[in-house]
Amino acid sequence: MENIFMLKLLNIGLFFFASSVLFGQELNHLIKKYSEDSKLEVVNHLSEIDKEERVALYIEEEFIGDLSMYRTLNPDEIRSVDINKEAFKLHNVNFDGKIIISYKDDYQPEYIP
Repeated sequence: MENIFMLKLLNIGLFFFASSVLFGQELNHLIKKYSEDSKLEVVNHLSEIDKEERVALYIEEEFIGDLSMYRTLNPDEIRSVDINKEAFKLHNVNFDGKIIISYKDDYQPEYIP
């Protein structure tokens, strides 16, 4: 019984060693996506998203939230979209503008506050 346990343990160790050597995987080491001495400029467009202007989203005259709620809207039921670029403050939060959406008359979505 002890020999079977040792054999399994040895196989697991051999598997991890072989996978790190054969497939180029290194345990406990993060692979860098670029060289430290590279002359190429690395541009991260995702960091610019965090600096995006904060915009309030309104349905008719009711504040719904910021742009994180935008993907929950049904584009087939939108009648009009108005954009106001004036900065304002709401509930101690500064917004750089607002998007006001009007739905078609027969469509009334429900939002959970």
